[in-house]
Amino acid sequence: MDMVQLGRTDLMVSPLGMGTVPMVSRVEARERVNVVRAVRDMGVNWFDTSRNYADAEDVLGEAFQGVRDEVVILSKSSATKPETLRSHMEETLRRLRSDYLDVFLFHGGDAIKEDRFLAPGGLLDTAEAARQAGKIRLLGFSAHSVEVAIKALEVAAFDVAMVPANLVSRQYIEGAFMAQARAQGVAVVAMKPFGGGRLKNARLCLKFLQQYPDVLPCVGIERAAEMVENLRIWEDGEPLSAEDLAEIDRIRAAVGDRFCRQCGYCMPCPQDIPIMLMNLMEAWVQQLSREALVHTLGSAVDKSRGCVECGECVEKCPYDLPIPEMLKESIALYERTVSG
Repeated sequence: MDMVQLGRTDLMVSPLGMGTVPMVSRVEARERVNVVRAVRDMGVNWFDTSRNYADAEDVLGEAFQGVRDEVVILSKSSATKPETLRSHMEETLRRLRSDYLDVFLFHGGDAIKEDRFLAPGGLLDTAEAARQAGKIRLLGFSAHSVEVAIKALEVAAFDVAMVPANLVSRQYIEGAFMAQARAQGVAVVAMKPFGGGRLKNARLCLKFLQQYPDVLPCVGIERAAEMVENLRIWEDGEPLSAEDLAEIDRIRAAVGDRFCRQCGYCMPCPQDIPIMLMNLMEAWVQQLSREALVHTLGSAVDKSRGCVECGECVEKCPYDLPIPEMLKESIALYERTVSG
């Protein structure tokens, strides 16, 4: 597999990277290290994680012990206070069993919106001090708002930006943000290339992003076989056909703007409603039998019926989704399905 340059940096990375969220949430602990090592053996050399992703950092630390210099690891913190950020960085290094982190990302961009971000001794100074000390090599951010992402490019010399990008969500890679990132030599990593699991056609998803040569998809997987298939698609050399483009247009029209990216910013709900789980109801209905649907989603639906439409989730959603209305639609779809 040909390596590509990570933005303006001197790091060379595989065109696809591995995200660790699906693995830690769905794969038994004893299998996680094997999955990560198998993916590395395929030639994938960069892995995205966060101290918030359960034990993902520990998994990577065990998997890459002895070969740490052969992989590139991205990790994140959503800290908004310098002392918390320092603590998070130290914990990340301990869990990774490493004395350095390749790429540190301010998680979600929230920190960048803080007045203290650029203040002397603030968040940016704290991260820069860690870089000067050799504890991190590169700085970056992840974002779920185009406005925040553009602001981040303007306020600091970041090396890496992680943003949502897929055949439905194109606002980053086809707008002002991408033009600015490209001009500054900032590496752009595409999170949620499969729409948080809602977009099922891996070939269309990957081939779509392959049209953007300076965008690096970060693909979350559960099993090594999934990465085998992703790499086969990426390397087969076939461009999108006219039929493929028509199918992409059909998918976009079907999904529309009311598309949950599974970012989690709407959580937690004051009524303890599992909003992200409910927003995938269409996918659950397609994948599960009626019995399995009741077993898996029954309690979530019961909690969702208790929505008081307080609006807190709508205020927090970076995509302005009408979440209470979507919950009602998910409940109705569930009820139609289980009633047969």
